[in-house]
Amino acid sequence: MPRHLRLAITLAIAAGGLRIGEVCGLQRQDIDLDRRTITIRRTRLAEKRSIAGDPKTPASRTEPLPESVIPEIKAHLDRWVQDKPDAWIFRGRISIIHDRNSPIALSSMRSDFIAARHKAGRDDLRFHDLRVTALTMLAQQGATVRELMAAAGHTTPNMAIHYQRTSEKRQRALADKVAATLDPSKASKASERDQEIARLRARLAELEAMGE
Repeated sequence: MPRHLRLAITLAIAAGGLRIGEVCGLQRQDIDLDRRTITIRRTRLAEKRSIAGDPKTPASRTEPLPESVIPEIKAHLDRWVQDKPDAWIFRGRISIIHDRNSPIALSSMRSDFIAARHKAGRDDLRFHDLRVTALTMLAQQGATVRELMAAAGHTTPNMAIHYQRTSEKRQRALADKVAATLDPSKASKASERDQEIARLRARLAELEAMGE
């Protein structure tokens, strides 16, 4: 990613799994470095008539920020963000050159992400996959359904339960691999089938999540 957008990748994962519109809609006032929190108050809109609107879920939410990402956030704020509460965290190249306080367009963020993934040899990745990765990692660390709902901004438990189940299937697959290493004759014969089913279910869930 370009230097002025690299923090977008970090926040999309480290802040509980942000949607691309939520990342593009962040302002300086949404980040509290002293408390190490980030508050999602708006989302960037694709419509030309409105710059930003309410998040997909009605209420705003506040997420904790890991200590490890604070230096990167501070450096980004100092270099790329204007010194006022309503300054946008991520701006387009033209806005930066002319020192305008205008948020980056969704299409520009996507275009830069597509270029970055191609350079990394991962043309299969979508920006939404960062959100999926963050929530799956939370589930793997033992997050409850309520905690996953809070982090993702979900109003129903369906997707949160999916991430928990995906984590359980992953743990089962790892256990099967360990068993195969110790004694191949006792390894689960259904391991490959279970993994394939898990992959298909995960893909279906991702397609459903795209509509959120």
